[in-house]
Amino acid sequence: MSIDSNSGDENQSQTQNIFDILNRNIQNGPSEQSKEMVSQEKPAISTYPMAEFIDSMLESNKNNSKTKKSEPFEQINQIMNQYELFRDYYSSPCATRIVNNVKKTYYIEDSFENVLHADFIYNFNEPAADSMIKKAIKLMKYYANENPDPRKTYKRFAYHEGSIYLDLNDGKGSVVKADKNGWEVLVNPPIEFIRTGNMQSLPIPIQNGSYDDFFKLLNFKRESDLILTKAYIPCIPNTEIPRPALFLVGMKGSSKSTTARLIRRLIDPVINEVLFPKNNERDMNLIFQQHPLPVFDNVQSYDERQCNFLCMAITGGGMEERKLHTNGETFYTHYKKPFISTSINVPIVAKDLVDRSIIVELEKINPEDRKDEEEIFAEFANNHASYLGGLLGVIVQALKIKPSIALEAKPRMADFARMACAAGESMGVSSSDILHCYNRNKFVFYSSEYEDDRLLLLLIKFLESVGGFEGTVTELLGKLNQFVELNHKDDVDIIPKRANALSRKLKEYDEQLTLVSWNMQFSESARTARLITFKKIEMN
Repeated sequence: MSIDSNSGDENQSQTQNIFDILNRNIQNGPSEQSKEMVSQEKPAISTYPMAEFIDSMLESNKNNSKTKKSEPFEQINQIMNQYELFRDYYSSPCATRIVNNVKKTYYIEDSFENVLHADFIYNFNEPAADSMIKKAIKLMKYYANENPDPRKTYKRFAYHEGSIYLDLNDGKGSVVKADKNGWEVLVNPPIEFIRTGNMQSLPIPIQNGSYDDFFKLLNFKRESDLILTKAYIPCIPNTEIPRPALFLVGMKGSSKSTTARLIRRLIDPVINEVLFPKNNERDMNLIFQQHPLPVFDNVQSYDERQCNFLCMAITGGGMEERKLHTNGETFYTHYKKPFISTSINVPIVAKDLVDRSIIVELEKINPEDRKDEEEIFAEFANNHASYLGGLLGVIVQALKIKPSIALEAKPRMADFARMACAAGESMGVSSSDILHCYNRNKFVFYSSEYEDDRLLLLLIKFLESVGGFEGTVTELLGKLNQFVELNHKDDVDIIPKRANALSRKLKEYDEQLTLVSWNMQFSESARTARLITFKKIEMN
């Protein structure tokens, strides 16, 4: 049966029902008052055919039905027009708008339902059905994905066109913009910040605050680690470059967890400050999606899968997964983020992760010098605005100095090293000193692997004493023996007896020698690799 014939039968049935109602009214008879009214209106009824009257009633019902059906879509359209819809660089649909002079940007996902429910109540004084909300989300996703101009979205930190942005998340749309000319607090900057329920607010920074005073709350074991950490923190908000992980190690009572919390509170305060790493990539992916600076507390080891994920997260990467309840639709995540990890000893990790990390040791605090955690955090809160203002001053100077920094000997994560050198120089520490601290930091870790192998340390002492070497491995073996006999007689037996044995050991030490500024090269023409050159790496 066709749609038209069905429609005709329906209209015919409705017409018959109306006739039945009219007949019942006629059979019951009108009241005296209604008789008089009917008598007065009788000529009008007689001039208006009953069939036409019924047709007009049916048409009116049809139009009312159309109005009711179209009204929800008009409401959805009214809500949609309040947003600017777009997709980010990884095809996630987004919506942004300004409410009470505060720019708010959202991912159009399931959690966006709460925002739309509030919109419907505000605009129409009544809640919307869940089905209408789902329709609105589908339409908004569609139009967002149709926008040909994708945008980047950020959480807390952003680097955009030479400037670093820091979202204060104060409910007023306040964002700090720092560039080579200075820093200022803006409202609604030209970039999109996503805010999560876990994020807390930062104070309005104070001009000419003290970044150095922040470190009076911390307790580093070595001066080189303090210098390196002071240069590291200004690099964290620079989302343009890979930034290494920060491992805080120390004995019980060295305030590892407190130090990690303080560093995070300085630039990224959140409700859930410390986390524990998950065993699968999907859950780790969620952590790095939601946290600009994750902190993993009291972790003694990371397994191979965790190390691979963390290396990817530091240098830049993400995941591609199928969306739930879909056949083939995928969603993408991407991030380039550092993290902080605390442990008693240097955690067991893959070498690739060590190469992307800074490992600093904290000093155990004497009982008479120990402060209550509440007292430390109270002092931090009272001076937070000053600490943050001082940090921003360092960032401004680093952005100004960075173009003039040229690294001849580039270490791993060279972009970070360059920014750290610029931050160091802004605080009166030379680039060469920053690089020495950076390389020494790695050497301290690697040397722990060779603590029973004194040959490496003897070789470094020999090279430092003679200023370099060029010759055969046999010649090196002879000179090394002479040096040890004169200066370290108890270690004579450590020196290999044959040149080929020394050659094999030297190849194991290549990276460690680089970290202490010695470049080792074997002759390309010598297959036995017995011609060797050691040259000091100059740190500019």
